[in-house]
Amino acid sequence: MPKVVLYDEDEVLKKLRKLFREKGFNGATMKDLCESTGLNPGSLYNSFGNKEALFIRAVLSYNEVVIEERAGALLIAHPGSPMTGLLRFFRSTFYEQEKAKIGCLITNSVAELDIFPTSIRKNILNGVKLLQQHFFRYLSEEVQVNKIKLRLDLEASAQFLFVQYQGFLILVKLKKDDAYLESHIENILIPILLKGSIR
Repeated sequence: MPKVVLYDEDEVLKKLRKLFREKGFNGATMKDLCESTGLNPGSLYNSFGNKEALFIRAVLSYNEVVIEERAGALLIAHPGSPMTGLLRFFRSTFYEQEKAKIGCLITNSVAELDIFPTSIRKNILNGVKLLQQHFFRYLSEEVQVNKIKLRLDLEASAQFLFVQYQGFLILVKLKKDDAYLESHIENILIPILLKGSIR
């Protein structure tokens, strides 16, 4: 007989993403995993594998659901309103207060990169690459649609944005107020990125 699945896999992955964002790979215990998902150790192991496999599934899910969907929805060039997509993307990191507290799974995991086996490291780095690709795509669209002028070439600008994004997430976790964060985006990040004004 086929195995009957008594849980919603997407919901379990959502809970795993949140737990690993909060506690990291090393910090999350089997007890945490069971309490978070509502599954017992046997069900978790039989359905997903060991802790390493669980973390890999969480990272894969994060790359697909959070990075792909969020970047795809927010990093869009708006004709006549240059850099609006970038503003919305960065603002989303601190307007959703609950998510702001736990940060980005990829960013948090990069800080622990050396402790991971190759299988995990590869998926974390795929998340890094994915985000850089979205920044590159977005800036390319802005150049075409709104004729923005970048100080650096597209590839270097995309890498610059990725580095700035990692630092910005740290500012958010330090609970800087919204006005400070808004000012950082508009008065520091964008002017460094662009030649001339967008106003």
